[in-house]
Amino acid sequence: MRTFQTDVFRVEGMTCGACVGHVEHALLQRGEVKKAKVNLKAATVKVTFARGTDVTSLFDEIRNIGYEMGPLAPKST
Repeated sequence: MRTFQTDVFRVEGMTCGACVGHVEHALLQRGEVKKAKVNLKAATVKVTFARGTDVTSLFDEIRNIGYEMGPLAPKST
């Protein structure tokens, strides 16, 4: 049985609802991704994916459709 983890990543370059759909669709096409939900205003995507997934492959997938995806920057205090 697969175990999953959920992380939030930044996504740059989205400007509209169609962009949201493209990013979510591209991630959901990956077998290791169970859920993907974009927050356009925050420029983030919450992804539930199989443990052990190389997240850089997810970043590459989004880069291939014209957006930049990566880890969230740490919050400064």
